[in-house]
Amino acid sequence: MKDELILTAGGKRISGWDSVRVTRGIERLPSDFDLSLMDYYPGNDEKQLVLPGDSCTVHLGDDLVMTGYVDRWNPVIGKERHEVRATGRSKCQDLVDCSAEWPNNVISQANALQIAQKLAAPYGITVSSDVNDMTTVPQFTLNWGESSQEVIDRITRWAALLYYDKPDGSLFLTRVGTGKAASGVAQGENIETASFMSSMDERFSDYVGVSMSMTPAMELSPDSGYSAVTLARAQDPEVAKMRYRNRIVIVES
Repeated sequence: MKDELILTAGGKRISGWDSVRVTRGIERLPSDFDLSLMDYYPGNDEKQLVLPGDSCTVHLGDDLVMTGYVDRWNPVIGKERHEVRATGRSKCQDLVDCSAEWPNNVISQANALQIAQKLAAPYGITVSSDVNDMTTVPQFTLNWGESSQEVIDRITRWAALLYYDKPDGSLFLTRVGTGKAASGVAQGENIETASFMSSMDERFSDYVGVSMSMTPAMELSPDSGYSAVTLARAQDPEVAKMRYRNRIVIVES
């Protein structure tokens, strides 16, 4: 089979999966997989056995699509079936699960790529980018227990970058490009299924971006409150013609 999925872990190459889900995207981290197949050798430790935590790769045919770790190996036994299920995520799972480490918890004099590289280094994850005009991120303090991914999310939003993991398990920082896929898209050719949903529950008529500040004098006078500066306003005309729905957003600055 040309695009057969093969999970390689613990020195074993496992194929013939009955159910397959592999999810990757530029707005998600980490990539993950969920696989299951009928276990024709229940109770036999020599057949189709891997251990949670094993490093693994996932191939579709000859193409590497994920490098990471097996999170769970789940045998299921019923009256009429024996099944095994494997789930796992890419190497970047450690950036999501584990707390960030930084000397004195204060980051300064570094750009987004340098910060991401230092956060990822303890986990053996490499970080690269195709952006050459990164500026130094303003000094900020890490919160205790904050994950590396949460820090990376903050600095990439400030630097107008996207971040996602590559098939080899590394992290990549980039910006929206102008290149177009040579293949295009066509129903029944490279698109098997598609869906579209139109919703209004997360849309607002008015958006207001404000910057909050608090001076030492304000701290001495609790009744004075915060000082807010309106930086930007925008309106969604489709929502505005239906009803008033206001949304105030704190601008990171």
